[in-house]
Amino acid sequence: MDARAALSELARRTAMLDAISYAAAQIVSVADWRVGIQELLNRLGRATDVSRVTLFEFHRRADGEPVESCRYDWAEPGYARLSDDPRYHDIPLKEPEGQLHDWALARQRGEIVQATLHEVTGETRQTFLEHGTQSFISVPIMLRAGVWGFLGLDDCQEERVWHALEIEVLKTAAALIGGAIERAATDEALRNSRERYALAARGANDGLWDYDAQTNHTWFSPRWKGMLGFEENDIITSPDWHRMVHPEDLARVSAAMRDQFLVGPTGLTGTVVDDVYVEPMFKAFFGGEGLCMGFTAPVKDAEGKTIAVWRNYADWKVVEDMVYA
Repeated sequence: MDARAALSELARRTAMLDAISYAAAQIVSVADWRVGIQELLNRLGRATDVSRVTLFEFHRRADGEPVESCRYDWAEPGYARLSDDPRYHDIPLKEPEGQLHDWALARQRGEIVQATLHEVTGETRQTFLEHGTQSFISVPIMLRAGVWGFLGLDDCQEERVWHALEIEVLKTAAALIGGAIERAATDEALRNSRERYALAARGANDGLWDYDAQTNHTWFSPRWKGMLGFEENDIITSPDWHRMVHPEDLARVSAAMRDQFLVGPTGLTGTVVDDVYVEPMFKAFFGGEGLCMGFTAPVKDAEGKTIAVWRNYADWKVVEDMVYA
């Protein structure tokens, strides 16, 4: 590579990083990654000087067939957007034997795929010619559970060979998108779990306590606040939950909390020891010496990893009255 080409590649890489940096802030700052994804694709397309950028998702059709769909894309004026074309939704992943079949398998394995017009044949070449594609590259979107889809870039001006530095930047963009998707899915799972649990417990005489391991935030239900001697409007979010346990019971309750996770080097990153278990009584330190019996259940993400712990406490006197009534 001569000096001029090297400088051109470096300038393009810098522009790509600037585009990703700006768009990353947009994606990270909102709860729904979809809000900022279009701007990311727009900026990435202009920075890489390509003609089209696509984001495909692997999913299953209503009949269970594995397919892929173009969810979002950007295209230079004069070039067709694939997300507007029904042919690029619910495309079967089981392609006939050939290059498209090989590419589909490679993408599902999480591999990068790139090709130029003179390298492709048959149906693949017809697809390239239809869209005016001279060169193409796709980078996988990886989640902890597997491959979500891929980020694709079409150059309709030249048969470009993507250099290692550029590919690394594209992998960074793909990782950013994957992280945003993962976070949104986890947040939704946690929100749904809370909503279901809250509906089930509404009107009950139990107190609820939720510790979110991802945000290090603790939530107490109004009933639980009352059992601890607080008013409903008192704001209690501190994860310093051990202050609310009687000193005589602190060691045992702390051990029970730790047993909910297998603690790794970066914090609460393990799996649950038991799905649900009954916790022995302990004395609430606030509001007197009331005894409480707790039931604990974890909230897991799609990979089975614990992301939060729900705790349901019942006033022991109420439990006794129910048992011996």
